[in-house]
Formats: sequence, C-alpha cells, structure tokens
Amino acid sequence: EVNRIILLEQLNAWGLAADAFSSADEAYAAMAAAAEKKTPYAIAILDHQMPGGDGSVLARRIKDAPAIAKIPLILLTSAGAKGDPAGLEGDLFAAYLVKPARASMLLDSILTALNDNAVDALQQKAAAMRGDDMASPATTVNAADGKPLRVLVAEDNAVNQMVVKAMLARLGCEVVIAENGKLAVEKYKNSGADIILMDISMPEMDGEEATAHIRRLQEKTGARTPIIGVTAHALREDRQRCLDAGMDDYLPKPVKQDALADVLQRWTTAQWKKRAEG
Repeated sequence: EVNRIILLEQLNAWGLAADAFSSADEAYAAMAAAAEKKTPYAIAILDHQMPGGDGSVLARRIKDAPAIAKIPLILLTSAGAKGDPAGLEGDLFAAYLVKPARASMLLDSILTALNDNAVDALQQKAAAMRGDDMASPATTVNAADGKPLRVLVAEDNAVNQMVVKAMLARLGCEVVIAENGKLAVEKYKNSGADIILMDISMPEMDGEEATAHIRRLQEKTGARTPIIGVTAHALREDRQRCLDAGMDDYLPKPVKQDALADVLQRWTTAQWKKRAEG
C-alpha cells in the first residue's frame, strides 16, 4: 500500500491521472473495463510480485486480450541484476525497473514507452495507407559509416522530447536524450554522437554554454560533431546567435519533420564529403 501511495503521488505530480490496484485481478478488470468504455489506460506499471498472479502472468493476460494488448507495460522488480529477471520472456514489457526506482528513471521509462507506442501506431497507419505490411520509415538518414545516425538531443521539455524522438525514429536514427546542457556535455563525453540537436534555453546549463564545453572537448580530440541549435524563434538574429555560439546550423521550433530530415541529411552529407577528402 505504501508503494502504491508513493507511485500515485509521483504520477500525479507529473500531471498524470493514475489509478492503483492491489492485485493482478483488480488491475486486469480495471483495464478491460476502461477499454470497453473507450477510455483505455495509456500505460500500465506492474509489480513483479503480487497476489493472485505476478507481473509476468498479468502481462501475458493483457497481451492475450485484443482490446488492451497494445498498452505498453513497465515492470517493477526486486531483482538485483540487469537483464531479464528470472521467469520473464518475450516482449512483454516496454521497460522494467529495479525497486526502489528513482523518479527520473521512472519518468524516462514512461516517456520512452509512450513514445515508442505512438511511433508504432503511426508507422502502422502509414503502412496501411501505402497498402503494404511494412512500417519502415520513408526516409532513412545514416551516418558516414553507413550505420544508423546517432543523435544526441538536448531538450528539457518532456513533450518536445517525445515529439523529436518520434520524428528521429521515423528517420531510422538512434536517439539519446539529455534533459539539460550539463547532461548533454556528459553524455557526449561518455558516448559521443554523430549529430547534436541543442536547445538554446535549458536549466542547469543553456545550449550556448553546453556548445562551448563540447567544442573544447573536440579541440582535444580533433573531432567536429555538427551541432544544430534549436530555438523557439525563426529570426535571422536567432540563427546568428547559434552560429556565434559555435553551432553549425539551427532549427526553429516547433520542429517540422521535413526540416529535421533536411538538416540531418545536409550535415551528414557534409561529414561524408569530409571523410572522403580526408
């Protein structure tokens, strides 16, 4: 009960309308009833150990029920190691977290699961409109080595994160999200990126300062990763502000799919040419 109260308070603090149930049977009945009323749950968080059927048993029941089968599921488990907990199999869960799960990790898992589910739905609709069974994106942007383009997105707004991640997924890109400039610098330092989408206004460290830090890191390695500034305005001075900060280009918000594809293709092509000349 304490865990349910904590989860409900956390979810409500994020603006999510949540219900909590103490058993697998109660949860399943609530999900089925909500779907029948045409108000289905957007996501379900399941505990691994519950009376009347554990989380994996409940997940299989959900996946076997057509009306609720597509609801993404997150598992909370007490298992102490990464990888699939014992007894789990198949693609039952969009994510799972080891308890006690940090709030930031839970939110990231929820956003990822919701985003992936939305992308799947969009791709399926697109495939149906084309009259085929494939849901692959119409355009794919690859890195200079032919592998999927690795894009680091520095963006503090959760909704914007979901939108741009969905757009990048349609382009076949691998996406890493950084919630602020400081994290963007750390994630770039630890794992690099082919291209960086850098929001200008962020907490902790803004896009201009984060760009300066990344450029200093690149001076030591000789690398030059394209950084695309993302700004809420589309004025000439905003573009110049991005360039003066050491960025290579800019995108105005709200970001459009075609504009995103164009800027990624442009700077990926520039990287290809640079590699060929080198």
